[in-house]
Amino acid sequence: MNCRASSSKKDNMRNKSWWLSVSYSFCIQSIVKHALIKLIGDAGPTAQPTLGATLHLHLAVRLFIAISGNHDPLMRNYSIESEPQSEEEAIHFKDYELAQYASYKEQWLYFGIKSTTEFLERLFDI
Repeated sequence: MNCRASSSKKDNMRNKSWWLSVSYSFCIQSIVKHALIKLIGDAGPTAQPTLGATLHLHLAVRLFIAISGNHDPLMRNYSIESEPQSEEEAIHFKDYELAQYASYKEQWLYFGIKSTTEFLERLFDI
């Protein structure tokens, strides 16, 4: 995990510096999930996705959502805001803006997605 701004797990939980790397990891793992399901489907006409492939990381995503609470940096508009509000935001300002681009945030409204929570739930079919 990315722990640039902290020296201990307690500090890391407080300043949420881990948030971006975990959310990227879930995006990667959603691709793995869909690849597993596709591989099982390609095994033959009678092959059914296993419960493990279908529910891949559901509990971990739910835990991430619960731990994140109201912390949702992808919902901010970084192009309009002139100055970050805190030192942590200054460190991650550009990273969050790039994450918005990588997650196609500009298309979320079209799909009815209103938060990163809903985006992750959609990725994992929760």
